[in-house]
Amino acid sequence: MLDTDGTFTSSWLLGKSVAPVPVGAQIDAAPARRITDGCRAVGASHVLTTSLAGNPGATSRLPADADCTGIRPALLLRTPDTQGAVLYPEEGYALITGTAAFMAAAVNEGTDTARARFGRHARALRKRHPSLAAMAASPPPARGRGPTRATSTRAVRQHGN
Repeated sequence: MLDTDGTFTSSWLLGKSVAPVPVGAQIDAAPARRITDGCRAVGASHVLTTSLAGNPGATSRLPADADCTGIRPALLLRTPDTQGAVLYPEEGYALITGTAAFMAAAVNEGTDTARARFGRHARALRKRHPSLAAMAASPPPARGRGPTRATSTRAVRQHGN
């Protein structure tokens, strides 16, 4: 699911939608609700949380309806059957991706609207969080085709944030 550099693999993203969403220094109520709604939509009873920092690879299992507010980056949350995932690599944003059912619930405003909102958010915070602009400017994934949002996460890392 993830490359060695902590980005989604192109093969895993194949045919999936991806939406960037604003997240502060920790997950708050809005992204937590997205995770819970996505899990509920695909029948996931729990979510796997994998640390990407500190103790990389350490995975814990949380009930899908658990309160995941307060969780800090860098981590990957995913359904056990990989129908949906949330990559929270750093303060400022998370990438939500998954099957149509997962995305319809987790990003109920639609991926295009979520991307547009994120773009406005990134512009408003460009001085404090310049990496958000690189994420917002990256092209949306092409459904059913090769490299997608994985490239965007790499772009953020290349900009030094």
